[in-house]
Amino acid sequence: MRRLIEGVHHFQREVFPSCETMFQRLASRQDPEVCLVCCADSRVVPHLLTNNDPGEVFTIRNAGNFIPLKAAGGTRASIRYALQNLPLKDVVVMGHTNCGAVTALLNADLSTANPDDEDDIIKWLQHAREVREVMDASGIDGDDRMCAAVRANAVFQLYHLSELPWARRKLESGRFAMHAWVFDIPTGHVHAWNPETARYEDLPAEGFPVARPVTLDDLQRTVDAYKAQMTAS
Repeated sequence: MRRLIEGVHHFQREVFPSCETMFQRLASRQDPEVCLVCCADSRVVPHLLTNNDPGEVFTIRNAGNFIPLKAAGGTRASIRYALQNLPLKDVVVMGHTNCGAVTALLNADLSTANPDDEDDIIKWLQHAREVREVMDASGIDGDDRMCAAVRANAVFQLYHLSELPWARRKLESGRFAMHAWVFDIPTGHVHAWNPETARYEDLPAEGFPVARPVTLDDLQRTVDAYKAQMTAS
């Protein structure tokens, strides 16, 4: 806690004076063109990774970078607010290696969940249940199982996003795109999902924008593409 407080004092003393004008401009409004949905994991620091200034990226964080399709809550409300009130052009769903939520997803007994279940973790994992089902049927095991699941989950959450009516309307406008990324913690690399090949590739300058609704077929294609890469290597 002391380190956290010292950081605040350092910001007020060393950082804020040099960018006071920017914060005065931001005091009354924000106009981000990008929304980033990422994991709450402490090792994922979006502004450090993307080198953005305050006000440039609307960030939503939760365990597993999930986007609930039906259940009300903070993530869904935040996405609705951003899509309806901010000048967004892109939404990025970014997973990361060794994700605790995905680890739990692959190992939990999801069959025990019910509306009255008091286990919030089991209920939360239901927002990626289809990822678990596809992974169980894939035959992928070991470290590859985790790696493939993280990638598949980011694509699956794009499916949830594109099913939300506010996102669907933005897609239909032709001025909006979605992206699925995975941050590799030990190397610092970011890989992006290519909707044409269903593979994750090095992040190009323009990214791989997805300007169409993502489907459950894309989830299966992503896992199949990963398996093909395993075989090829």
